[in-house]
Amino acid sequence: YRQLHLHGARTRRPRFAGTVSAHSRLAAADRSVAALCCDAKNAGRLSGKAVDDEQTFHAGERAMQQRAGAEVRAHLAAHGAKAIRDFMPAQHREFFPLLPFIVVGSVDTGGQPWASVLANPPGFIAAPTPRRLAIAALPQRDDPLAANLQCGAALGMLGMQPHTRRRNRVNGVVESIDDQGFSLRVLQSFGNCPKYIQAR
Repeated sequence: YRQLHLHGARTRRPRFAGTVSAHSRLAAADRSVAALCCDAKNAGRLSGKAVDDEQTFHAGERAMQQRAGAEVRAHLAAHGAKAIRDFMPAQHREFFPLLPFIVVGSVDTGGQPWASVLANPPGFIAAPTPRRLAIAALPQRDDPLAANLQCGAALGMLGMQPHTRRRNRVNGVVESIDDQGFSLRVLQSFGNCPKYIQAR
């Protein structure tokens, strides 16, 4: 199987690293970290366009819906575009600044998907407008995100708060980069099922 590689952020905190296989069981986890790479590619296609019924789901998701049956596909076609917005609602804009880390999905020039972790004290992420997310962090030089992070690049992001089991997703394209971080133009925003965050 193609590998989904996880890389850590440039931070003083312990580095997160590892590699997981893009196995079918991971793909079945509803819009999980493994789906970030597909959403990053989808965000590239959506660049400059509003979300509509035809663009809400990427090709892999539509294929799974087709296999699940007509009833499931019809339900998602009717409700998917309502749940997946082209802007961040107020609760998402309030959520991201609370986080000490965020998972960023990117795709390199060879089509290889990567998942990276960017971390800093809470407040390093800001949502100045419903369609813009600013991240005051940059990847380590050996993290593939360092090469993938370019203006116009498509990214998928996952914010998690384990103690509340809240998860929110945002897809978009890089709008600007400087020596402190970068900003993302939001193209898709949606909540994520907490099923795979287990209480300890």
